[in-house]
Amino acid sequence: MLIGFEKQKKYFENAIANGAVAHAYIFFGPESIGKRMFAQEIYKKLNNREKEEADGDLRVISPRTTKDGDPSTIPVEDIRDLPYFLSLSSLPGTHKVVIIDNADRLTLGAANALLKTLEEPLPHRVFFLITSQPEMISLTIRSRCQEIRFAPHDDNVITAQAKSAGLSNEDAEFIAMIARGRIGMVADLISSKSVSVLKKDLKDFQQAAGKGIFQRFVFAKNVADSGRAGKLVDLWLSWARTRVVATDKAPGVLHALIKLSYELSQSQYNQRLALERFFLVI
Repeated sequence: MLIGFEKQKKYFENAIANGAVAHAYIFFGPESIGKRMFAQEIYKKLNNREKEEADGDLRVISPRTTKDGDPSTIPVEDIRDLPYFLSLSSLPGTHKVVIIDNADRLTLGAANALLKTLEEPLPHRVFFLITSQPEMISLTIRSRCQEIRFAPHDDNVITAQAKSAGLSNEDAEFIAMIARGRIGMVADLISSKSVSVLKKDLKDFQQAAGKGIFQRFVFAKNVADSGRAGKLVDLWLSWARTRVVATDKAPGVLHALIKLSYELSQSQYNQRLALERFFLVI
């Protein structure tokens, strides 16, 4: 059952009832808040389906991954065969749907191929482009789509979802703190049973922050070598934001973490040096 997004639900309920579904949408908002899940739910409502797995009327395209398992790009090959897929017949009254996850990662060739397809819309064919960075999608593609914004969920929604999955009050509140409204992250944390690991990660950071500079630099090296620096900094950032809001403490740490998070997202920065600079100033 899809949680939240009542305004968007109402919009699509009316569009479906009135036969006014557009041929292309861009769903944008922070990562892991349920945009792709919402698109899959709309697909099921359009076609009166209970599930979308192994369904010939649905095509989901995501970025290919690197050798390290990180998302890379969506190559042109993954887009070129869409006209053939869309030309195939479907059951009367049903729609063929294409969901492109992380559409901001389309290569130039893929974007051009998609644009050509969008310029020649077929009836009962719908595109959902999912992104957290709509500004990275070309204006020509955006001009042919309706854009719908998705905001993070309230903490009480996240807490309730975690509790409904059988987590304790303490663990549910911890998940709400680090998820920051991203309900997709809640599902991932619960399925991977990693709450206790993240609690330890946060405790290790808090302890390292209170030690001398040599121990801090050792900790920075370990984080850089772990391959999880980005995820760990995101965890620390969630904790710092909650602490500032609740107690008005640690604003300096929060600002330093925001800067660190940005630096780690840029390939030109050395992760270890960025982490060492952070532990030097806090």
